Amino acid sequence: MDAIAQTPVVDLTDETLTKLAQNPVIITAFPFIGTMIARANAVRTVGRCGHPCGRGARRRTTSFNGMRRAIAELPMPQKAKLKTLLNTHQVIVRYTQANGRTQKLRF
Repeated sequence: MDAIAQTPVVDLTDETLTKLAQNPVIITAFPFIGTMIARANAVRTVGRCGHPCGRGARRRTTSFNGMRRAIAELPMPQKAKLKTLLNTHQVIVRYTQANGRTQKLRF
């Protein structure tokens, strides 16, 4: 049987995290992802008037940023498990720190 080829790099964008939340294996291993995605998706991005609301978009971005920060702060054994589940050689996590600086982490 042929081995499945690994993806060289997976960048954890908002879309990637949303797709991860749909995978029951990932949710079982990392339950906080499902909880945080549910919170991010519950944020209204359209105002009561029907027009896009900047406040909702900022809250959604903050939710996804918190999720990426939580992944970046995982211990190495859990990061290795995530890499195995994603079938990749390397994961890139970009998030904003409390001081406003953007941090890029590769593991």
